[in-house]
Amino acid sequence: MTPNKHTARPMAVTVTATTIAIESVITGVHHLYGAILEADLFGAHVVLVVLFAGLVTALLLRRHLRRTRDGAPWGFIAFASLFYVGWWGLFEGAYNHTAKQVLHLVGASEESLRRLFPVKFEVPRDAFFEATGMLTFVASLGVAWSLWGMARYREHLCRQAT
Repeated sequence: MTPNKHTARPMAVTVTATTIAIESVITGVHHLYGAILEADLFGAHVVLVVLFAGLVTALLLRRHLRRTRDGAPWGFIAFASLFYVGWWGLFEGAYNHTAKQVLHLVGASEESLRRLFPVKFEVPRDAFFEATGMLTFVASLGVAWSLWGMARYREHLCRQAT
């Protein structure tokens, strides 16, 4: 089915909510597994952050959907961009896991890695933990793409109205 003005908005919302849910599950599993792996249940607190972020996300999206049929979801887009794309995707996924893995694989010294990743650095040693960490970055790309789609849909509506 080709998107039209009646289906594009629901599709954008559905795709965005789905990509955020996927990233949230990956992040929750990653941090819970890490807490169990390290026998440090402090890391499990991120599951509560995932649940709280999901609640805030749902409330912002609900507000957008109820407030206006064609209004821009800027509060939702701002929160999701900062939280899911910025914090979890770029900081946790890209910097904390993907960059660390790439540098480790190309032979960076442990001393260099400790300087580049000073917050609770550990040499990569568990494939599942590191893979789920990197997947948060991949999932955040889907969130960014879907948020961009929501913003583009609003821009399309503004052009039609003029």
